[in-house]
Amino acid sequence: MALPLSTRAECWVWYSLAIGAVVMRYQSQYLVRKRRFFDKMTVDDILMAIIVLIYTTSISALYMYFDIVATTDFDALTPDEYAAVGRKMGILNMLSETSMQTTLWALLPSLP
Repeated sequence: MALPLSTRAECWVWYSLAIGAVVMRYQSQYLVRKRRFFDKMTVDDILMAIIVLIYTTSISALYMYFDIVATTDFDALTPDEYAAVGRKMGILNMLSETSMQTTLWALLPSLP
């Protein structure tokens, strides 16, 4: 039950589109408005940089979750091992979902 190839491709396509949009945003700020990137960063530029980190966390947690699912034989686990694996999977699941929701809600102030 590893992450299917189509899902992996979809994750990477969306990730590259998101990073590309952020890079183009920063580039347009530099070219059109003649802003120096680090000297005069606005609040929404800082927010976008933070959102990129949160989105990266979400994708990483998703991959780690499915790696655990793919490499674990759930039928052969003892109750203690089952609890430990379940705890890890629960933490990664919550981290991924919370990061994705935070990404979506944090983008709202950046919309024109």
